[in-house]
Order: sequence, then C-alpha cells, then structure tokens
Amino acid sequence: DAIGALEAKVGSSPPEDIRDLHMLLQALASRAGCLALTGRRGPIYRLRTPAIEGILMSWMQSPVGKLREIGKVFKLMVGVVAMGAQPGQEGVNWRAIGYEAPDVVALRAAAQSPGSLDLAACRVPSLEAAPQRTLAGAGGAAPPDELVCDCVIVGSGPGGAVVAAELAEAGFRVALLEYGRWESADERECSELHAFRHMYQEAGNFFTKDRNLTILAGSALGGGAAVNW
Repeated sequence: DAIGALEAKVGSSPPEDIRDLHMLLQALASRAGCLALTGRRGPIYRLRTPAIEGILMSWMQSPVGKLREIGKVFKLMVGVVAMGAQPGQEGVNWRAIGYEAPDVVALRAAAQSPGSLDLAACRVPSLEAAPQRTLAGAGGAAPPDELVCDCVIVGSGPGGAVVAAELAEAGFRVALLEYGRWESADERECSELHAFRHMYQEAGNFFTKDRNLTILAGSALGGGAAVNW
C-alpha cells in the first residue's frame, strides 16, 4: 500500500516533474550518472546506507535550489515507505525507534466496556453519527439543486464548528461545509499512512513552493480537531 500511495502521489505531479524524476532515477542507477551527481561510483543502490544518507543530506543543504528540491523529494519518498505499515503489520523503522503499535481491534473492543476512554480507541464521540447531508456523495452523487440557509460556514474545524453551533443555537439555519471526507470510527485504522491519505490535506504532502516547510493541515470532518485531538 505504501508503494501504491507513492505511485499515486508521483502520478499526480506535473508531467515535467515526473519526467525529471525518471531521468534522475535512471542516472543514479548507472555508474557514470551516479558518479556525476554524487561524486561516488554507483549505481546508488549499491552504496552503503550511511553514504546514501550523506548524499541526501548534502542535497537538502545545497546552495543549489534544484538539488535541495531533489533531496526533499527523496525524503518524502522515504517517509511514505517508512509510514507504509498497515494494521497488523510492523513498520520498517518501528524496532529502531522502540515503537510498539497499539492493537486497534483490542482497543475498539475495550471501548465498548463501561468506563472506557473513547480516546484510547481512536474514537471521537461527537463524530460517530454521519453528517446529515453530503454535497458530493460516494459514487459521484449529484449535489442538491438548492440548499436554503441563513449562514454558510466554510470549514468544520474548531473555529468553523463553534461558530456554526453558536449561530444554530441562536436560531439561524446554518450550512457547514467541509472539503474533507467523514472518517467514521470503524474506518480509522490508527496507522500513519491511512491517516495521511484520508485525513490530511494533499495526503500530508502539502508544502511551501520551495519545499522547505511541510504544512500538516487536517482535511476531514472536524478539520484540525480530527487529527490533533
């Protein structure tokens, strides 16, 4: 699934960026190209891990903008693979960092017992019911012809949701719009890859133009509150 996510991300890039990436990978896979780009006799996949890490770090810190961008693209690719574990599978870096993943099935079962904490089972009680109406449902359902309301709130994060609630309590007819999808408790897998793909803007790959800053913005019903609670 990690490779699928990586292919989907690369496939959504501009054609010229995909072409440049293919050319770069082909060059690094050859002895001459690797030597020209890294100063080391390749191909790059035959180099030891510390050497490859050093090359990527030098690219990301290079005064040459194109090399910095290339280094950050590779960092993104490595990150997608590192977070590619699915429920029941062990991530490639978990042992190295001493991480033990939660048993999601056991947590959900425990959440049904009296006195359990919904938070421990990755559940948000206020979002357990599906939204009343979606403007673009599954399967490309057509939006309603007309939606009558007094106020339209764009964004269901902590700010928008509170404003919508206050207006609704004051007697106004409120439409609360959210770009992201609704993630029910049963759909949440408590895995990084799943969360990034379904609950973050641009699957967690939302960058500034120079790729120096990654912006982790929630894109789901509940906005930032759905991913930062």
